[in-house]
Amino acid sequence: MKMSDVIKLRDEVLKGEVSGWINLRGLFKHGREADPKYIFEITYPSVEIKKLINALDQRIKGKRRQGFFEIIGGYGTGKSHILLLLYHLFKNPEDGRKWLKRNGLTLTLPANAKVLAIQLMDEPPKYLWEPIFRGLGCEELLRKVEIYPGASLLKQALQNKDFVVVIIDELESWYKSIESESDKEANLNFLQVLAEVACEEKSNLLVFCALYGEVSDITTRIGRVGPYRADLTLSKDRPKIVLFRLIERVLDKGGINKIAESYIEHYRKSELEVPEKYPIYKKRIAEYYPIHPELMNLLLTKYSSSPYYQNTRGVLYLLSSVIRKKCESTDLLLTSDIDMDEEDLLELGVRLVENAKKDAELIGDPLVRRILNVILLHSFGEEKGASREDVMIGVLRPGINVNDVDEILINLPNMAPHVWPRDGKYVIRHEANIMTIIQNTALEHVRRGKIDRALTLIKEKLKRDRSHYVYHPNSEISDYIPDDERVKIVVSLKPLNERELMGLFREREYANTLIVYTPKPEEGDLIKDEDLLTIAERICLCDEHEKEVSVESKRILTKQRSRDEKNLNDKIFGKYGNWVKILKYEPMNNRIGYRLVPCTLRDVLNVINKHYDVETLKTEILSYLKDWNGCADVDEIIYSFKITPGKPIILNDKIVNEAVRSLEKEGRVIVAGKIIWLSEYYQPPSEKIIIEKLERKVPKAVELGIAKKEPSETITKIISKEKVKQPLLIETQEHPTMFSLSVELERKLPEDINISGVKLSFADIEFDDVEKFIKLLKELQKENVTSVWAVLEADIKGKIMDKKELMSLIDRLTDKIALPRGSSVKATVEGE
Repeated sequence: MKMSDVIKLRDEVLKGEVSGWINLRGLFKHGREADPKYIFEITYPSVEIKKLINALDQRIKGKRRQGFFEIIGGYGTGKSHILLLLYHLFKNPEDGRKWLKRNGLTLTLPANAKVLAIQLMDEPPKYLWEPIFRGLGCEELLRKVEIYPGASLLKQALQNKDFVVVIIDELESWYKSIESESDKEANLNFLQVLAEVACEEKSNLLVFCALYGEVSDITTRIGRVGPYRADLTLSKDRPKIVLFRLIERVLDKGGINKIAESYIEHYRKSELEVPEKYPIYKKRIAEYYPIHPELMNLLLTKYSSSPYYQNTRGVLYLLSSVIRKKCESTDLLLTSDIDMDEEDLLELGVRLVENAKKDAELIGDPLVRRILNVILLHSFGEEKGASREDVMIGVLRPGINVNDVDEILINLPNMAPHVWPRDGKYVIRHEANIMTIIQNTALEHVRRGKIDRALTLIKEKLKRDRSHYVYHPNSEISDYIPDDERVKIVVSLKPLNERELMGLFREREYANTLIVYTPKPEEGDLIKDEDLLTIAERICLCDEHEKEVSVESKRILTKQRSRDEKNLNDKIFGKYGNWVKILKYEPMNNRIGYRLVPCTLRDVLNVINKHYDVETLKTEILSYLKDWNGCADVDEIIYSFKITPGKPIILNDKIVNEAVRSLEKEGRVIVAGKIIWLSEYYQPPSEKIIIEKLERKVPKAVELGIAKKEPSETITKIISKEKVKQPLLIETQEHPTMFSLSVELERKLPEDINISGVKLSFADIEFDDVEKFIKLLKELQKENVTSVWAVLEADIKGKIMDKKELMSLIDRLTDKIALPRGSSVKATVEGE
């Protein structure tokens, strides 16, 4: 006996025309939803519909105050179907009365109801009241709306109408798309007004609204008026609705009972436990025929609870597709009859379906395929896994031996790579083996260059604290490294050549605050080290999968992650390292001299302390004082060290003071406040002397008061009552912008200087447009530039300037000259 012998399926099922979902949208697109006869024909009068019709009839007769009706339920529970039913009941009262009578229902339908059906996601309005007022022909009232329509304005729109029915779909989705909080509040306020007016005694307004119940703003606001709520979530009539849509009529009730009896007898002989006693379960099989009760329950619970269920065409579509194929060959539709080839299953999980197919093809046994069909359906949804009983009831039918199924089931995890035992159940998973999939995925990510997470993890390992930064010549990978006085340990992801080192130091003011630490030269670029990246990516994938896997797999992940963490640390720090000690820095010549000092990252600061100890600093300070005519401000010395690669790296300013004190104790320098003198250059405070950290011209004795003679001569002090201003030659550092040059000049120039000449020297300046070069020359010409050399040194001569005038000139050039990237400028100022 087969299904077609005992039932007649609806024509739309046999023709494959069951669409699955029906939607309010079909009203406006002239779909089947617009045909009242079709809607009335396919609507089963469920308990929820009967109660709703009864409440609605009481409202129309004035026996109930509630005129706002919430239709609540999840995706696919029939909310839109009920809205369409209500639409056609009020819009087509004659056909509606026939349907009501046929189903034994009473509803007083008004003859002249104005019915508005609003699908808010098709043409989303800014405000909810706009389609309602327009639908009522009261568009002119919209001009009176200030924030939102109040009850009085709404009642104006409802005047002179016998009955107004407003049907709203997709309210929550539309509300969540509103960006403005003020617009949201205005719409909520109007929704409350709409509900309040609908619930007033003798109101001529009825409102029906479909909700998921997910937006508390809406449910809370509507809840203030105590609306009628029809909750479809736990409807006990859902199986009856499904059968109603599939079956036109029963042809042989006795034949259905015989089929049910044959299955119960087979269960009994197989000693299979069923959810209820055999006689009761037989009645359930007959009641749900042609769908097995466990298949019906599975589809209406696990299947429809999948997060991707809304991508399918629904339970009804799936069943109509399968039953159409099976009605001439099968007596009862079991879970195993929902084959993994059904297209709609792909929407629930492509990888699960593909894995089930891979396992079925690998084994090549028809019974195994049927078992995998059952396990696959139980692998969707929130509660995953098929028990032995689930598999048996899903597969067993007269003619299939329970022992054959048991034998396959016991060995299935060893046969099917993607079937995993889980808490006494079987589930098809995305992964064949958790560590295998992690390894393969990690390799695939690295091969495709998807290494952001792995690099982030590697960088985190290299940064011991907030003073550590990770560098790579590729700026997209490198950390942002601030340009300030703080010492920064810059850990490079690759050994750096001279050009790359210049790129790191160039355009930085505090270039000598960078402690550059690199891998060993033979290690190469870490971002191209596939082994290292794969280990790091595995750790990331372990973290990613940890919450998804079973307890057993979690233990495997934990052990593997621990091994990988140790392995990653060993590999990373095995590749390091060297501190790059800068010996010479010539940015104008694009040259940098350095040597690699082997050390660990943990010890790099100790190594630097040893290289730049007090004795080294003493030598550097003496050298600095000799270069600057015997005296300097201690802060200027520290500043000079911090901005000049190749000078001592100052980990703590105190070490400079310690070196100065030692020199003073030895009698090699004299300290006057913050000014440090070489002993042989010391000028008593009574004589005026201008201290400048930068190079001075060698002065004559009469002009300065102190002259430095040749080594064989003695130091002569000229006593002069006349105080003469000291000739100065002030040369700045190289700067990437005119603005940063102006900052140094402002700091270095004495307030009372008289400037007789300024030279601006530009380095590495290139122009891809001759017009830009000519424009620069013209700007310089405006400022009394008397000559421009091929290396672009601009001499500004003319009247004697003071500091304020020079700074004004530089500011004008700052506004007009934008240096190309990679170029620099420095200034040489002559004055007294």
